[in-house]
Amino acid sequence: ADSLETLEVDTVIVTGIVTSCCVRAIVEDAFANDYWVVLPEECIADRRQAAHGFHMNEMDQKFADVASLRAVKDYVSVSA
Repeated sequence: ADSLETLEVDTVIVTGIVTSCCVRAIVEDAFANDYWVVLPEECIADRRQAAHGFHMNEMDQKFADVASLRAVKDYVSVSA
């Protein structure tokens, strides 16, 4: 299997459940490995809304760009 680096990937779009754990861990790992990280806000959730909001805001400020799903789809279709 090719690595993201071999494929010249520079952007990671992260979706998932449990914003405060799984999603955040992936975001921080991708950021630490010099990937541009994008979070489509409608594609991420947590059973605890307060934790979800806190972590989405903090990741947007430090590690990633939070964007609407529509904006992410538009970016992908233009970049493809």
